[in-house]
Order: sequence, then structure tokens, then C-alpha cells
Amino acid sequence: MRHAAPLFLSVAEEITLETPQKSPSKRRPGRPPGKPTGDPRFRTFGPTLLTALFLPADAPVPSDAPLPDAPVPNPHLRLPGGGVSLLYGGSASRLLGQALQRAQQQNWRSIGGRATTAFARVLATGQQLSLEQLPHVEVLWLNKLYTGSRVAERIQAHTQRYLEAEGHSVILEPPLRFTEISHHPECLERLLTEPEFAHLRAVVIVLPGVKFQDGLRPAAQMMYIRDLSALQSVQVDYGTPSRQQIFRVPTLEEVARPRPLLNPFAAILPKPQGVDVRAGPVG
Repeated sequence: MRHAAPLFLSVAEEITLETPQKSPSKRRPGRPPGKPTGDPRFRTFGPTLLTALFLPADAPVPSDAPLPDAPVPNPHLRLPGGGVSLLYGGSASRLLGQALQRAQQQNWRSIGGRATTAFARVLATGQQLSLEQLPHVEVLWLNKLYTGSRVAERIQAHTQRYLEAEGHSVILEPPLRFTEISHHPECLERLLTEPEFAHLRAVVIVLPGVKFQDGLRPAAQMMYIRDLSALQSVQVDYGTPSRQQIFRVPTLEEVARPRPLLNPFAAILPKPQGVDVRAGPVG
């Protein structure tokens, strides 16, 4: 198995953004209940998010495990610390399914899980977040449909400063593309320490895909949850004996340090070979 040099793709061309909709009739990963807050500018929000833990096939199932970050299709990206990053939106199930298939090819054990969340106040659908509204919301969407240009400019200015301090050469793109931070999602942890963003409990971000020799790693929409109290429940969906519930909300100490995890998207895998099927008598 080999690793390839990154060739990031344009986020805008890869993924349909998950609209923070009003109350749907059925819950899916990323779909909120959307009950009104009393102020028409805002609403409540409670998406279900997906993740998985991957282990070597001969590794025992742990009896206790903090909820892991979700696998990132683009393995060149670094997720932020200080919280958990989980798959969000209508593509979450599909992306996790791809991860499970790749894990199976590498003879890994997969333990899938989900988390429910609750946020008391996010911006109502159909609006762009302004600097004046920013102090009143708990979740920030990093896309041009839901975030205004002045907020985007603040995010870009902070991200540029972080990257240049680390020696990166930064070529700025239009702020509403959020290119700089989507290519460096690790900056989210620091961004949420800035005075105008420090109150935020979570951020929704689209991470760009990348082309490898064995195919495309697609873009992924994820929610970075900095305030772990937003996690209402965590559960195992599959992969443990009798669906043993091993996941729990991680502690602040656990998310403060790097959490090395197996990522099934990292390896370049051989393409599946044809299957020889022979007809024979039944029974």
C-alpha cells in the first residue's frame, strides 16, 4: 500500500452543501429537528452525526472507547484538536460506507457509531450570518449560503495569520470560498479562541477531496464539535458483539492531545479483480 502526493479538488465542484433545514418528517444524519426558538431569526438544531473506529482484525474489541473522529476521505488534512469531528449531512452514510469497504479490503475491524446533538440557537434557514448576529448563534457554517462576507473576511484574516506564522505561503482566494481553512481544518481549534468566535460550540466545514492513483477521495462535510456538552448521546451501530455499547463522550483531556487513528482512506489499494463464478448443482 502506498501513499500519493496531494492534488486537492475544488470543494464547490464536489459536494452539495447540506442545508440547515426546518423540521423534517424523518431524521437522517445531519437533519435537524428545527423547533422554533421564539425569535424568527433563530431556531434550535439537533443533527445526528456519524463516525467509526477502525482496528486491526486481530485487535480485541475495547470495552470502553471515546467517540472517535470520523475518517477523512482526504488523508492529507489534519483535523482540529480540542473537540470531535464527525460526518454530517446527506452524504455522511455514503462516505462511511466507502470507509467500511476500504477497511474490509485491508482486513480491519470496523465499529460504526453515531451521536445525537442539541444546539439551542442557530441562524434560521435562508439567511447569511452577519457580524451583528454572530454573537447570538452556537453553530457556524463555513459556506457562502449561510455566512456573510464580513464574517468570512474575519475567518480568512485569522487563518492567513496562523498559516504565515507557521511558514506557509498563502495565496488568498475570495473569502466566501473558505479555501484556506478548508485546506487547513486544524486551524479551527485556534479560530474558536478568537474573541468573536470563542462562544461557538460547533462549526460545519466542507473538507476538499483529493485524487489518488486508485480513484477519487470525495469531499466530506463534517461538524467540528468544540463544546462536548452538545453531544446528547453516543451509540454503537455495528461491529461489536451483541452491539456492545463501547463508545462514550470523550473527556477534555482526551481531545486535547493528538488521537492517532487508522484511516481506511489513506492507503492506495489495488482495484478489485473479477470474480470467477461457476454454476453447479444446488444443495
